[in-house]
Amino acid sequence: MRSRGGGFAFLLLIIILIVGFGFYRGYLVLTSRPEPATNNTEIKLIVDQNKIDADAKRAEEEVKKASRNIDLNPSS
Repeated sequence: MRSRGGGFAFLLLIIILIVGFGFYRGYLVLTSRPEPATNNTEIKLIVDQNKIDADAKRAEEEVKKASRNIDLNPSS
């Protein structure tokens, strides 16, 4: 019998990879700012939607360009 822990570990690994990729590409930015009056630290997670949209548009253009070069009817 297989345990369910393996599936959970795999899902957790996929989530970590996606979040890591987001930080690597600059889609996600984590900032912190101390608040001396309350002795707390404010932490913000910023999602750069403009960067995501620009990269998606660039990827779409690359796929279109690559698909134009595909010969669907090769001569025999």
